[in-house]
Amino acid sequence: MSSSRTKCLSTKLTQAEYATLARAAGAQTPSAWARDVLLRAATPAPPKREPVEHHGTRERVDLPRAVDARGDHPGGGRQGLPAEDRATSWTRGSVSDPTPRVAWPSGSTGRSSRDPNRTANWTLTRSSAWVPAMLILACISAVGINTYRYVRIWTPLQRQYLSSYVWSAVPMIGNGSYELLTIVDPTRHRTALDADVVPAVRTAGRDTFALTATAVSRGSVRLAWQSSDWDHIALHAFLGHWIYQDQTLLDLARPALWGALAVLVAAMVPVLSDEIAWAVIRRAERSQWKR
Repeated sequence: MSSSRTKCLSTKLTQAEYATLARAAGAQTPSAWARDVLLRAATPAPPKREPVEHHGTRERVDLPRAVDARGDHPGGGRQGLPAEDRATSWTRGSVSDPTPRVAWPSGSTGRSSRDPNRTANWTLTRSSAWVPAMLILACISAVGINTYRYVRIWTPLQRQYLSSYVWSAVPMIGNGSYELLTIVDPTRHRTALDADVVPAVRTAGRDTFALTATAVSRGSVRLAWQSSDWDHIALHAFLGHWIYQDQTLLDLARPALWGALAVLVAAMVPVLSDEIAWAVIRRAERSQWKR
């Protein structure tokens, strides 16, 4: 319950001074307006805030030092503040902005993707080219692993029959013409296996093979390429069992796929570390503001 007004405060004015106050009072009576102005002027101003440290740099977060009779800054907004008050007020648009801004170290060159107004002398988030670059690197890694395995690990016939093995896995018609390396014996012909041949000199852009000593001792006479029609599924099964040791195309490609996946996982480590760093910075900003 408010107390009654029993005290009186008066002053003498000239007619010109009274007319000035009457114009300033507007719709209010001069006495009511004068009472409000006197009470505002006598009310203590909020305590001045000290500069706040943010990540090794000092950010000034001072309140204005003067208000006019209406409780606003003289002239309205930050533009009406004295020069020293404008320099020490909030750094983001207005004095009442509740979001503190981190003042990053000087000499900054990069910009954060989180806040376009925030600059930093390091980049906490990867650039837009990071992900495409990592995808390209993963593809290069897969190609490199497959190339190494093709040259160093695969047998000569595995390299020779690779196109036939791939093509027979995706048949568009029932049968197809394939060329296989056969061994000519005195009594029969049979398909050559890795134990029967060794690579020889490459001639006319094509790999050539020679019989091993073991095959010769068993009566093999010579090698010959024989072209014939094969059922795709039957040929794929034959090559998969006798040439590729029951390895599917996925089995052959699996080492390269694992290598590409390892590159992508390694590329995600700095991205995740950036996200963690930003989460820590945002939490520190909120904690600083609550204090």
